[in-house]
Amino acid sequence: MASKSTKGEILAKFFDDGEYTALFADGAVSAASGYAAGQQAYAVFQNGEAVSVKDVEKNIKVLELAAQTGCPVVTFYDSVGAKLAEGLDVLNAAAKLNATIAKVSGVVPHELTSCWNWAVVQTEVLKGAELRIETIPAVTLCENCTHTYPTVPQGRVCPLCGSEETVPSASIMRVGVSTLPFIRRDATDRNRTSPFAFTGNKFEFRMVPSSGCIADANTVLNTIAAEAFGAFADELEKAEDFETALHALIRREMTAHQRIIFNGNGYTDEWVAEATRRGLPNLRSMVDAVPELVKPASVALFAHQGVFTEKELRARADVSYELYAKTINIEALTMIDMAGKQIIPAVVKYTTQLASSLTAVRTACEEADVSVQKELLLETSDKLSEMKVALAALKDILAKASAIKDNKEKAFAYLHEVCPAMVALRKPADELEMLVDKELWPFPSYGDLVFEV
Repeated sequence: MASKSTKGEILAKFFDDGEYTALFADGAVSAASGYAAGQQAYAVFQNGEAVSVKDVEKNIKVLELAAQTGCPVVTFYDSVGAKLAEGLDVLNAAAKLNATIAKVSGVVPHELTSCWNWAVVQTEVLKGAELRIETIPAVTLCENCTHTYPTVPQGRVCPLCGSEETVPSASIMRVGVSTLPFIRRDATDRNRTSPFAFTGNKFEFRMVPSSGCIADANTVLNTIAAEAFGAFADELEKAEDFETALHALIRREMTAHQRIIFNGNGYTDEWVAEATRRGLPNLRSMVDAVPELVKPASVALFAHQGVFTEKELRARADVSYELYAKTINIEALTMIDMAGKQIIPAVVKYTTQLASSLTAVRTACEEADVSVQKELLLETSDKLSEMKVALAALKDILAKASAIKDNKEKAFAYLHEVCPAMVALRKPADELEMLVDKELWPFPSYGDLVFEV
């Protein structure tokens, strides 16, 4: 820096009307943002002091911020070097700075062309190849009238309405048609707890169990997307006016499918009722969803994209039915074993202790109040009897379901008969857990697992 002007003087000359916002104020490096020649820009200023690692990191942050917003950066250098104590660390930080500069600087056309020409001469496989460089000018969006215009030379002021409420194109989501309003990118994640979340430009599967695999779901989603985009592409390829046809297509499809958009609470019955009103399917279990795989429309979809044949789809459906039945069968057998060999004996032991206590207290003192012991004994005995009946019912239903030969029929039997019987058995077991002495209960509670194990 040839001039010895102060930082404020230099930045005031650089930014329009001398107005800017300071980003960093301490240390040897400071930064500011504002408009220069009508375009949003950043400036980094070194005040002549020794540069530290933190100062270099500030410079990197500004470069990364500029890259995200699509804005230029100007650096005013005035430094006596690095602090002696941080010499090596500063050099390492400077290397990161240079790498960042290279990353955000883009491509210099003539340099790229020179490298390409050299590679064509030196590399056999590139002989006859041609390099074409397309320069895409920066675009700014006016938030007032939604007009887009070249950033240079118009800058921050919209040439159509004169508004200064403009944003660089890097911060908006382009939809490929200028007659539709641009959509601001959402930097937040409003679907943090969703098992299938949309995160701005993609869907994500979350909370997948260790035994689960999203390959099947992804195959279906990708096939659906390919079919939809293929149909759109076929239609647009025949259009005489692409922009007009694209606008009409988007409007038509949004109108036809807007019934699937729901911005309410998807975790309550609110969405279930709304989906029913809109005529949308509500498949509550995996078994209910499997038949959709072999419907004529699904078969035609996968066949058209060359993903699965009808035989392959029916085989996958059959495997899904079999896997579901086997999984629930194992869970039901485990439940029967836990209930018959562990829970019921523990409850019997507890009721025996209650009866002995009741008898001992009455023998010792006839006037003593034994209503608590008596009430617990009666309630526990009732729940024990209910559990024994539910256990016997589950055994009977499981034996009938496991004897079914057809995989589809077996899967639905486990869904509609075995699972409800398991729920019926669990109900008295859960109630007994709240009554039986903790020392006698054979399994740890949720509290034990969280806080004590």
